Amino acid sequence: MRIAAITPTRGDRPKFLENCITQMQNQTVKLDKHYIIDYPPTSNEVDLIERVKYGIELAKKDGIDFVFIIEDDDYYPTDFIEKTYKEGFDIIGYDSTVYYHIGIKGKKEMTHPERSSLFCTAFKTNALDFFEYPNPTEPYLDLKIWKWGVKNLVYYLHHNILAVGIKHGVGICGGNGHDVNRFKYDLDPNFFINKLPFYAH
Repeated sequence: MRIAAITPTRGDRPKFLENCITQMQNQTVKLDKHYIIDYPPTSNEVDLIERVKYGIELAKKDGIDFVFIIEDDDYYPTDFIEKTYKEGFDIIGYDSTVYYHIGIKGKKEMTHPERSSLFCTAFKTNALDFFEYPNPTEPYLDLKIWKWGVKNLVYYLHHNILAVGIKHGVGICGGNGHDVNRFKYDLDPNFFINKLPFYAH
């Protein structure tokens, strides 16, 4: 079994990306590859889908069996790959997500049965061969993948939360959570103090 990570990134948040690479290098289960999909953007539109598709193509060519979508700005503990992967499933994720906004130092937990956030989604490299990708500028790829996946794939959703989605407003961001006026957070300034100093400043 060869495992890789795919990180779609536009080159507009280099310090986050540097931290992302370090987090993947420190995993207890070592990745065979970490694909940084950072070709220059051609517009100011969200281009997540094309970058993910390109990463999957590269992984297939390299003989990778299973890929994790690892976003460039989020928090992943060192045992994320080890504890997330489960043998025998086409697609794996988490049915809850914690988001943390480092600007206002607030967090929010969401539960979403039968789907996972994209940054916590992993799948076989051939799992999406018959998936019809949405419009290339669609920011919510996770919703589309999982709506299709629960009907067509053997899936597994963890109930515990390991990774944390970081909100910050740096660069081109697809989700609403970066706008503090559209996403309510519970203030928690000590959330990351002892967990990961990079996000605590």
